[in-house]
Amino acid sequence: MADGAREAVEAAAAAPEAAAARASDLLAPQVATMLSLQRSAGNAAVNSLLRARRLARAPALPGFSQKGDTCGAASLVTALFLWDRERASPDNAAVVHACDLVLTSNDGNPKANPVAIEAVKTVRESAMTPGTTLGQTEYEHLALGLAVLYNGRAGMTSEDIGNLARAMGMRPFASGGGDTIAQVLATDAVTKLKPGEVGQLNWIIDPVAGQGSTDPAKGHATLLGRHEDGTWFFSDQGISPPKEIQRGSVSELAGAVVAYAESGWLYAGNKLDLRQLPAMTGFTAMSHVQTFLNRGPSLIRPGEQLAEIDADWSTGEVLTAWDYRSRHDSLADAKAAIGADRGGHGGVIVERPKGMFHVYKTKPLTGAANLKETKIDVSDSKDMALVKRANTFFSAWLVLSDAAGNKGAPFQVAP
Repeated sequence: MADGAREAVEAAAAAPEAAAARASDLLAPQVATMLSLQRSAGNAAVNSLLRARRLARAPALPGFSQKGDTCGAASLVTALFLWDRERASPDNAAVVHACDLVLTSNDGNPKANPVAIEAVKTVRESAMTPGTTLGQTEYEHLALGLAVLYNGRAGMTSEDIGNLARAMGMRPFASGGGDTIAQVLATDAVTKLKPGEVGQLNWIIDPVAGQGSTDPAKGHATLLGRHEDGTWFFSDQGISPPKEIQRGSVSELAGAVVAYAESGWLYAGNKLDLRQLPAMTGFTAMSHVQTFLNRGPSLIRPGEQLAEIDADWSTGEVLTAWDYRSRHDSLADAKAAIGADRGGHGGVIVERPKGMFHVYKTKPLTGAANLKETKIDVSDSKDMALVKRANTFFSAWLVLSDAAGNKGAPFQVAP
């Protein structure tokens, strides 16, 4: 075949291949886009399935309702009962811990309502009884006691909320506001909650009957947060039975809460359309469950100087406080707890209220001779906590330790 004819034939044969290649090049982005969409859809489906499965396994919410005007306190009591249920706590650790802190901070307070104090003591006693499952009655009594002590009612101010939360062992750490409940739920204070964190949602009771009235709209507090497995939840204890919602994502929960407001007793409109507003609206992030359990009463503060220990004039060491360890109902148990610790820290035991012993860790000593001491240097410790604030404790004890965990015998501090 002549060269010209061969070239024509080869060109004709190559033309379809070139066209196919060009078509493939044109289709490549479309195929890639289609595959990406399929992957995205698949991932979304998988994530949706995982959320549904996690939601099905989510811990049960308490299911209790407030009695009377106690929403500010009751919403936070819901968190205590929820945490104990979520962790299957046999000793109702969260409820007892909050009671401990409230009783300690009010011990010796002449302004504390004695009936409210007795209510907290009664719930604590029940919670500490082996095998006891707390119910609606204990929930009501604890919420009522706290509401009386800390003005934990509807209409509470942000200062009231802070005082109540801190007394219970929580520490508000973020807040968010908005003109509508949907705007509040879209704030970082809500959307950035981590698993195990809870907060108080303060909003407005729907003023249908009083629209246009000069009376201020009434406020209402509820609980919103995340279980430790990441599931989102909302609990309105203001009605009976309570409205409890659980969802796999914050957007799903927000949508459900807004829908609840639109069909329930919470105000679904813009608060600027109302003539007067309650003292507090918005969301306040309160605490993580473990952070709450780790926080002790402020009888002793981490880092503060407790006393000077010196076997002789040349070996003096200042003993400083570390973090809170535990609470015990007998001195023997408190001593045993710190004595059994293998870590390189000692402990200070302070008694308040009477019969309640709080243990805080202390910095290890470096002098071997000081480890054998059974007293403090009162004169050199006059401006330190165990001497300066001695009258705030019913008793105080020290267990000294070195960095290796070798511990001395417990001794009572007698300034």
